Formats: sequence, structure tokens, C-alpha cells
Amino acid sequence: MKNYQTALERYREAAEDGDMAAGRKLGKVLLEEGLRYLEAAALSGDAEALEILSGALASANKLLYKGQKQDGRELPSETDFSRVHIGDVVFFGRHVSKDEPISWQVLAVQEGRVLLLSKDILEYRAFHEKWGLVTWESASIRKYLNGDFLARAFSDKERFIIATTKVEAHENPMCNTDPGRDTRDKVFLLSAVEAEKYFPVNLDRRCFYCFADRKAGARAGWWWLRSPGFNEANAASVWEDGTFSYSYIRDVRGGIRPALWVEA
Repeated sequence: MKNYQTALERYREAAEDGDMAAGRKLGKVLLEEGLRYLEAAALSGDAEALEILSGALASANKLLYKGQKQDGRELPSETDFSRVHIGDVVFFGRHVSKDEPISWQVLAVQEGRVLLLSKDILEYRAFHEKWGLVTWESASIRKYLNGDFLARAFSDKERFIIATTKVEAHENPMCNTDPGRDTRDKVFLLSAVEAEKYFPVNLDRRCFYCFADRKAGARAGWWWLRSPGFNEANAASVWEDGTFSYSYIRDVRGGIRPALWVEA
């Protein structure tokens, strides 16, 4: 253990002096150690430990990829999030149906974290698969985004820098329906409040399916928000023209635009 700590300190000193090779080596060492602890924390169900480790692994990930370029351009899956600005479009993760990078729009940069929203509709799904009353907390789409989607769209290294965040149960300004309780998620949908905050102009909320042929006259699609509709059998949505609406939770035509925070 002593030799390990000594080697770690030497790599750290070299990395701080600008040695990129040492920095990447340190990143790999920290990543490997972090993986062991992360696995143990996951098995024990310690959510707080998982969040702390995610932050530590984010630092390792930055060391690992710092300075790596291809033909003078940063690789799409290795975006340096410490350099992005609001309004930028970045690449992160890959589509679950096609081996192509996902485009994300930067909505906010604060306290060492970056908020991303998929630039396009990634797929179409129901908000909830069963009949009944539902909120974001119990919705099928929340389970899918933080389960299968998270596992398939991102590599292990990418998942490490996706932060577990408090997702507030915002009320829908259009109605008084109970929004349920706050949750803690890695991937989520915007609320009606957030959609209006980040896109105050209706036309800016218009969105297309990611693989749609716009030159051939493809129509914009509508997409889900996590806020409730006029009752718990409906969820808020953004219509094709960018206006707010609400739709039946089992409607499979609803577009999915995931949002997530990454460590910068």
C-alpha cells in the first residue's frame, strides 16, 4: 500500500507539472481504484457514496482525456466540459439504435457542472406504460432513462461524470395537479418551468426526430416534459409548434429529449 501511495504521489506531481502522459496514467490508476469502490458502494445501496465517488471519478476522467485530440479536433466522446458555454452543441454518448454520437445542447453551466439537453428527439415512447394515475416519480419513462437508456447510451467512463442530482417536482404553471415528490436521478426530462426558463420563445422549443430528413420536409415532433397535465393521467408536453400542452401518458408518439448534468 505504501508503494502504491508513493507512486500515486509521483504521478500526481508530474501531472501538475504538465506531464500529459503522467496525467493520463494517474487518471487510469484512479479510475481503476474508483471502480472497485464504486462496485462495493453499488452493491451496498449507498446512494451518497455513489454520488461522492462519481465526483472523484469525474476528476480521474478529466486527467485521463486531457489533451487527447485527433487531427487537431477533440473527439466527440471526449468533450472537455470545463470549456463549454451556454448554447454550445456537444457530443456525448451514442444513440441506442445507431452507432452515432448524440448531440446535446448546453443549457446551463454552474458550480463545476454542465446541464445538457438532447438537441433532438432521440426516440418515441409513452410517458407511462400502464393505465392509471402517475407522476414523474413513478413513471415508466423515468425508470427507462435511468436504467436501460443510461446503460446503453453511455460508456462506463461517460457514466462516471453524469451527476446524480435532485430533480424537483415542479408544479405545472398551467394547472394545479399534484406533481408528486422530488427525486434523485442521473437522467430526467425537463419540467414545464425549466422548459420555459431555458426556451422563453415558443419557436426555440420546436424539435425534430434525430434521424429525420429535414430536407425532405420532415415535420417537427412533440416531446414530453416531466410535469403533470390537468390530471395524473396526463403529462405536460411541448407541441410541434413549440407551445405547451399535455398528452395522455400512454401515448407512444411522445418524443424523448433526455436531460442530465455532467461534471465539468
